[in-house]
Order: sequence, then structure tokens, then C-alpha cells
Amino acid sequence: RKYCLRISEKRRCGRPSAIPSRLIPALLQHRQQGLSWEELARWLRNTYAVDCSRWAVRRAVLGLGVYERL
Repeated sequence: RKYCLRISEKRRCGRPSAIPSRLIPALLQHRQQGLSWEELARWLRNTYAVDCSRWAVRRAVLGLGVYERL
């Protein structure tokens, strides 16, 4: 069972968005260069220590889910 400590009511419990909004432009640029979702996820892991799945990368590039507000 997971427990979390709420610092404020605006902040939700659980894992935050894995990909910071400041990296989205670089992600889009690398995608236009032809990198696959898996290669983009590997690039984020190796360069910025952002641990995310290829599906999270796909959602970020396509602007789906939590990334549609960015």
C-alpha cells in the first residue's frame, strides 16, 4: 500500500510527469531527425537521467495526456 504526504492541496500524490517541459523542444527536434521512441527514451536516460518509457516519450511528442497542457 502506498502512502504519501501532501505538502499542499494543489500538489497530487504519486509520480510526477517524467519528462520536464524544458526538454520537450529538444525532444521534438530529435524526433524530426528520425529517432524512434525507444532511441528518444534512451537519449533522455543517458543525457538527462530522466527515466521514462518509450510510451511516455510518444505522449510528450504527440502532446497527449498530461503533456497536452505544455
